[in-house]
Amino acid sequence: DRVGLMGHSAGARLLATAARDASDSGYFVAAAVLSHGGNHDPNKDALRLPAFFMEAQDDETVPPEEIYELFDHVYPLDPHSGHVFVNLAKGGHTEPSDLGQ
Repeated sequence: DRVGLMGHSAGARLLATAARDASDSGYFVAAAVLSHGGNHDPNKDALRLPAFFMEAQDDETVPPEEIYELFDHVYPLDPHSGHVFVNLAKGGHTEPSDLGQ
């Protein structure tokens, strides 16, 4: 079976561990989305699958630098995997759900 994983905030912080554990359980993790997460997952090297990283510049809950660091660490592991990074110039921590309000 193929699955995709998505995590926002605390859910994104441990998404690499979830990807690793799902793969160890026999699932093929096809892609991941990390929204406003951080660089805290000790298994971040497991993110060798296509991943979409998103952050908002005005996020005061999770500083944008944390997801920049995660992307900078993960991208060189497999530069052909299709990683994408999006930085929203305006918006805070809940920007994906509050649509600019």
